[in-house]
Amino acid sequence: MNIFQTIVVAIQSIVQNKLRASLTMLGIIIGVGAVIALVAAGAGAQAQVLERFESMGANMLTISPGQAMMMGFRGQRSGATAASFTNETVKAIEELATSVTTVAPQYSGQASIVFGSNNTQTNVLGTTPGYLFVNDFKMKDGRFITDLDGINRERVAVLSSSFATDLFSGTLLIHWAK
Repeated sequence: MNIFQTIVVAIQSIVQNKLRASLTMLGIIIGVGAVIALVAAGAGAQAQVLERFESMGANMLTISPGQAMMMGFRGQRSGATAASFTNETVKAIEELATSVTTVAPQYSGQASIVFGSNNTQTNVLGTTPGYLFVNDFKMKDGRFITDLDGINRERVAVLSSSFATDLFSGTLLIHWAK
C-alpha cells in the first residue's frame, strides 16, 4: 500500500464511523488540553515559588543568638541564658566575614505609641542603615536612618504609611524631645 491508498482508506473509515471518529478526536483534544493546562499550572507555580524565595533573600543568612537546631527543632542552647549580640559582635562579623556584603542587626519588640489623643500597639524594630539594602526595601517618602543618626544617637523613626495614617491622621510632623 502506498501513501495515497492509506489516506483514502483513512478518510473512508472516518466517513463510515463518524461517531467513533468524533469521540476519538474529542479524547485527543481533551488530553492535549489537559497536558497544556498542567504544564502551564506547573510553570506558574514554579515562578511563584521562585519569586517568594527571591523576596526572602536567597543569599541572606540570619543568625540568632542563644538558639540551636536539634533534629530539626529550634530551641535554646543548653546552659544559655538570655544571650544577645552586642555592637562588638556585629563589628566582628563585619570584619571577619569577608564575603558578607552588608550586616544589618535588628532588635524587635512591642510598644505602645501615643500621639495626641491617638494611640496604638505596634511592633518596633531597631536596626541599622544596612537593613534597607539587605531586605531590598524602597522608601516611598522621606528617608531611612543613616550612619550619622547612629553616631549622634538621634531619635529617628521610619514609619509605614498605614501606621502614620492611623496614628497621625495624615499629619507627619514629628518632633522628638531630647
